[in-house]
Amino acid sequence: MWNYSEHYLKPTMLDMVEENGKAWMALFNRNGICEVDIATRRARVLKVFSDYPRDKESLYFRVEKVNHYLVFSPCEAEKIAIYDLKSDVLTYIPLKPLDGSYKEDQKEVKFWNTFRYQSDVFLLGYSYPAIIKIDMDSMEIVYITDWVEEVEKNIEFGDIRGYFSDGHVLHGDQILFPIGCMNAVLELNLKTLKTKIRRLNISMKGIGGISSADGKNVWFVGRGEKENWIAHWNMETNMIKEFYLKEEKKDLFDPFYAPVCTTSSVFLMPISASNIYEIDVNTGEIVNNKTLEKLFKEEGHSLTSCWKTKAPRLRDNSLLFLTCDDWGWHEYNLETDEVQSYFIYLEEEETEKYFQDCFLCEKSNHIFMETKIPLKCLLEEMKNKDIQDIHKRNINFRDGKEIYDRMCR
Repeated sequence: MWNYSEHYLKPTMLDMVEENGKAWMALFNRNGICEVDIATRRARVLKVFSDYPRDKESLYFRVEKVNHYLVFSPCEAEKIAIYDLKSDVLTYIPLKPLDGSYKEDQKEVKFWNTFRYQSDVFLLGYSYPAIIKIDMDSMEIVYITDWVEEVEKNIEFGDIRGYFSDGHVLHGDQILFPIGCMNAVLELNLKTLKTKIRRLNISMKGIGGISSADGKNVWFVGRGEKENWIAHWNMETNMIKEFYLKEEKKDLFDPFYAPVCTTSSVFLMPISASNIYEIDVNTGEIVNNKTLEKLFKEEGHSLTSCWKTKAPRLRDNSLLFLTCDDWGWHEYNLETDEVQSYFIYLEEEETEKYFQDCFLCEKSNHIFMETKIPLKCLLEEMKNKDIQDIHKRNINFRDGKEIYDRMCR
């Protein structure tokens, strides 16, 4: 049974940045900028994104850190957010209106992918028809749109799949970004900011993500229905080799994040796919990772939710990720083949404040909803509520309403 309290008390995110034992992210399952102390495994909310309720989900996805600034790319939010860790000030950059199918109030993901190069942060449009470059030293903003017309004219698989998907590959002064609606990558010159589209002869329905351990051997994951393709591209020889992966689940849309690449293995971390897969770089063999498979069976973790994992990344010699059925954190040591699993919770005071501000506000109808509010918060709020105001709202939930009525007698 889904536990609403657990859902909101454990921080979860699509992306995070780490530095000096701290991690920062925009929360996926509620509103706020979260900081995690890696050593103590405690979390706190530093700031709430203004103009949105505290229970609003999916506001921001990706984050980049430059000096003491955190830059957040909007998903359902309407503006780019920049948070100054030193001054505790949150500022916003409105998105420039652009021609095309983009509408400011649409619910579709605006940006899925980001990239940092020196002091520049790049935000790659998913439904937003531009690449935005922010110089964090001067705060100068550049909109790169010279690619839009060519992509729009040559979309192969429908613009619902988005302009740019997951991952990037840095190759000298060029950076490659995967195009989600074509079998192609966009090559961006970091000096001139000029772009070039490079089509690839691969058996995919758009590219879901790219990555490389050395900037020369590029791994692709595809998109599509009922089946998935993985591809390896040697940029020096321009040779492409494809691997067919039969998935148990049908009608996959975004099977995997961008591959997580090491010199010897490539890990495929699932969004909608059934399993975590590992590819042997030397042999091309694709297998279920047995260590992680054993972990899930022994400790009761599962990959059964609509999102399977979140925030996959490498830290030194470990593969880190979250499982979405329980918001558990996992660190898989690639050298020792051991896995450390744990939960991270928000601080108790922050948790109580969240429920009081979010679910127990005057406009909320959740005050009587079962399992959604800790009893301590529920009773405290009912003690302070205007009795007549609550009765006027005519809320008719079962146990919560009965508790309230009996308290008022």
